[in-house]
Amino acid sequence: MEIEAKLLKEEKCQNLQGLFTCWQEEHKSDIDRLRIGIKELNEKEKCCFSSNNFKNLLESYGIPAGFSNFFRENDREEKCKYVLENAFNLDGGKRKFEPPVGGGYEYIFLFKEANDSEKINSNDKNKYPVFENELKKGNVNPWIYDWPEKKFRSGIPCKLPKAFEKYCEITISEKPGGFLDHAGYMNINKRGGESRADEKAILNYAKYYRNYILKEIELLGGSQENVNIFVCGSKDYFRKLMKNLGLDNEKDDKAKYCFINITHPSARISYENLVKQMRLEQFNPKLKKEEPVYVSKFECK
Repeated sequence: MEIEAKLLKEEKCQNLQGLFTCWQEEHKSDIDRLRIGIKELNEKEKCCFSSNNFKNLLESYGIPAGFSNFFRENDREEKCKYVLENAFNLDGGKRKFEPPVGGGYEYIFLFKEANDSEKINSNDKNKYPVFENELKKGNVNPWIYDWPEKKFRSGIPCKLPKAFEKYCEITISEKPGGFLDHAGYMNINKRGGESRADEKAILNYAKYYRNYILKEIELLGGSQENVNIFVCGSKDYFRKLMKNLGLDNEKDDKAKYCFINITHPSARISYENLVKQMRLEQFNPKLKKEEPVYVSKFECK
């Protein structure tokens, strides 16, 4: 199936609340498209289709294969509709959509998807709060606000703040959400996924929702003259993501946006080496990442 990028309703997406409202409406429209896909798959196989083919179908729509769990029960029609409508992780900046200091973020960390393994594996639709309620509350990046209280000893909550402090030569407050005073944090796939990211689904999602993803980056960057976007993942993932987002490298370090490929902080890499990648320093060849991609302006395609 050829994926066409969803068009952005620019006039309704002048802030994050408006953008996420339109984005979630597009998630809803995916349900009808998926119904058609399921019908076609049934007709093609002339019987109950295989689990693998169904997972491939979900991934083709940018939906992680793990969501197939919600299609197994007798009440699947109601359950799946509810989950696919409300599986939306609000991210980007601070809760209640508080604007960043300085008119925008100079630094944004771009991850693949939230780890929602507990929700997905529970097979319980009630694990997903109603999207409209979360939007009204401004429940943005809630897990980052848990970092100080839970006192993580490893992974993103431990490594990322250390790396960023060293990179910027600053001290991040230990208050809840202190990290978001200095940097934006967003995911490509807003539905979330399991502990092991479904890259096939994520890359399809990026192509499908490219205009929405780039608009979020634009809104988060605001009036900053230069915005560094740290893309967490392998070199191969970075190359494919840039292609699916429709970004051509202008190779001009004066361009407003600079996409920098770094290792995912949850991988086996020290925070010191993360800093070197963020600074584009040449060091261990095994940890060398892709060249940065420079873009002056995002164009809807």
